[in-house]
Amino acid sequence: MSPLKFESTVCRVGGAMNPHGIPVPDEISQALLDGDTRRVVLEIKGQEVRRGLQGSLEFGCYFVVGLGLLKELGVKDGERLSLQVWADPNPDRVDV
Repeated sequence: MSPLKFESTVCRVGGAMNPHGIPVPDEISQALLDGDTRRVVLEIKGQEVRRGLQGSLEFGCYFVVGLGLLKELGVKDGERLSLQVWADPNPDRVDV
């Protein structure tokens, strides 16, 4: 899969844990789901991070990004980002 490019704004995702998230436009999430892709590599400010495509009825599809990762990348809540995403070539890999 070639990288898919999109722009999105970091925000708080509703729910019990209220994590930060990066909303995914419908056309991007549909392209990923059509390719049976849920685990991805997401490029944020030139850094590659592995994430899973999440979804909820009220929020739509998004990637969860923890506050620690946002700080590490120098990203703030409400910041608009230019992003790239592609299928994770090692979707079963677990980083510890």
